[in-house]
Amino acid sequence: MQRSTRIILMAAGIGALALVMLALTGVFRGGVIEPDGAGGERAAAPASASARLVNAERRQIPEYHYAAGTVKAREKAALSAQLSARVVRVLVQPGARVAAGDLLIELDRRDLAARLEQVRAAALRFDADRQRAGAAVTGARAGLTEARAHYQRTQSYFKQEAATRQQLEQAESRYRQAEAGVRQAKDAVAAAEAGLEQARQAVTEAEVAFGYGLIHAPQAGQVVERLVDPGDLAAPGRPLITLQQSESLRFEAAVPESLIAHTQPGAQLMVRIEAAGLDLEAPIEELVPAADPASRSFLVKLAVPSRPGLYPGMFGRLRIELGERPAVLVPAAAIRRIGQLELVTLEENGRRLQLHVKTGAVHDGLIEVLSGLDGSERLVVE
Repeated sequence: MQRSTRIILMAAGIGALALVMLALTGVFRGGVIEPDGAGGERAAAPASASARLVNAERRQIPEYHYAAGTVKAREKAALSAQLSARVVRVLVQPGARVAAGDLLIELDRRDLAARLEQVRAAALRFDADRQRAGAAVTGARAGLTEARAHYQRTQSYFKQEAATRQQLEQAESRYRQAEAGVRQAKDAVAAAEAGLEQARQAVTEAEVAFGYGLIHAPQAGQVVERLVDPGDLAAPGRPLITLQQSESLRFEAAVPESLIAHTQPGAQLMVRIEAAGLDLEAPIEELVPAADPASRSFLVKLAVPSRPGLYPGMFGRLRIELGERPAVLVPAAAIRRIGQLELVTLEENGRRLQLHVKTGAVHDGLIEVLSGLDGSERLVVE
């Protein structure tokens, strides 16, 4: 018995709730008609002296596809060290603007400085050896000139029987020794010059390595990231600072492969940057000629003009025009909203009737009606 009572009470409560909802939606007003083919429900609406009539319009409107994308710097560089060393100083912070050649990071160069001094000292020693070898060549050539003259005189004396064969042989031996001395001196000069050249190359390499201890900006730009602090170990390939050129921007978006024909290089498309409140017309300057097999899309890159408030990393939408399609448009004032319901009031055969509709986007100040109207209606605007 109690169970039956509870069931009756629950049914009564549900019925009362349904009656209240029907009353709020105007079901109990006069002039109810059946739903039409558009799927909306019509009910009579009270007349108002201040109301005016407007016509729903059926026209062709452009159809668009919107592709999400990101603003990026055209040129972005991650600077790293060419050697392993401790970071001594970092002279810039994120957001700082730098010119080409500005010093950004200083590394510990004490070992490099010692190495540079060593190779410079070695180069000086080889240079001194070369100078001594050159002086030895000069002396050896002078000795050779004297020995040659003595040998020639002795030959003449020997022919005149004024010198013995022993004297001739001694003069010839001295001459041959002088020639050998010149050759040895020249070899010493060549060895000294070779050593000096190697020392100079070592000096150049040490100077280049010493220069690697100072990291300069390769181009003008803005510091985006600072990835090290003094005391950190810099190593080849490890990014230390990231620079970008915020004056030269791109917009990159992934476009479905089915729309590739609408995004050829050189085409002008609109880009909407919500955060900056900008609508920019930008040309397509690059289309990556390979689709992503996971998303079935192509990467499109557009040259975006620099504007105040526009920064790399901002979100945007690329608008691609696909053609035209028919649509029903009505003034915004003709739409009334009650909660999640959207209603319009029709003027039909002298009566005013309410109709549920579903709306879409705004086009030229008019709201598109996705369902509920066919474009031939006259609407009441209170």
